[in-house]
Amino acid sequence: MGMGFNMRGMINRIGLWLSKEKKCQRDEYSQGYIIDARLGESFVFDVLGIRYEVYEENTSSDYLHFHGHAIKIENSEKSVTQSVSCLKNWIDNSLLPQGSKVGLDTLSVYISYPAEKVSDEIRNLCNHEGIGVLLCIKDEDEYFIDEVIEPKQIDLCRGYNYAISHTQQRSPGNFESHLRARPCLYEVFNKRPDLLFDAFIRPKQKQYYNDLGFGHVFDVLKNNESKKALKYLCEGIRQNSSPCNWETRGRKYNENTIWISRPGSQHPTVTIRTTSRYIVLTVGESSVYRVWSEQNVKKIEDSRLVEVGGIDRVLEKVVYPLFT
Repeated sequence: MGMGFNMRGMINRIGLWLSKEKKCQRDEYSQGYIIDARLGESFVFDVLGIRYEVYEENTSSDYLHFHGHAIKIENSEKSVTQSVSCLKNWIDNSLLPQGSKVGLDTLSVYISYPAEKVSDEIRNLCNHEGIGVLLCIKDEDEYFIDEVIEPKQIDLCRGYNYAISHTQQRSPGNFESHLRARPCLYEVFNKRPDLLFDAFIRPKQKQYYNDLGFGHVFDVLKNNESKKALKYLCEGIRQNSSPCNWETRGRKYNENTIWISRPGSQHPTVTIRTTSRYIVLTVGESSVYRVWSEQNVKKIEDSRLVEVGGIDRVLEKVVYPLFT
């Protein structure tokens, strides 16, 4: 057949080509490509590569967009004309009506076959129909992939939507359920969309809600001296302590508290809570201070307030050692 047709060899080389040339990531989150991929209800492609793209323009969360490259393999140029006709019919009558329901924001469709050059007839046909051509050129026992015709990228979202909407990506449960409903996406991402969510979506969400929470914690204070003290306290811990985890529990939790903990700890090492007049600083399990200003700090001992000096002294003697 053709040039010693070897389907498995062609699939392997196409998969590597998708990873290198089309940036279909092969990493801890994604396989990069799958074989025998059913897109929609009626068409099976020999190879489907998916590139995920992180959309970072939103202030409250990052989102993922998905770009597909679908390849139908033929054993020779003789069967290409009929295959291109089938692909075009599928695009017009099945893919486009479904749009983003297949789970992809864009799709590029290819025909691939073993040959060293493409005939003028096939070139004209594929250019006209927007189908790309990948030639598999065999050299001894190796296949090399040559993209001789670039396909027209199909926008499945028509420029006004996303395959997995931003609303559907705001929680790990929603995100997983919508990927699970798109079997090709679910398989490419190793049936573990939670890893994808935790790596690319959750971090900015967490930072955004922490920032909102900090604003609420800060606004509870009604005098400028205590606000200055809160800024000084937080900046001091950030700059002079080893890496630590911050969690702000603001209006969302009906609280006004900042938790600061060592990596891996399930409990806060330092807790900062604000009232309208002062800051309540809890260090460790039992040391509690009230902070009115950078210079006015008192420790609660036996239901009494005991002068301890300024916030610098508490930071250097009590707080910093817990994070080193």
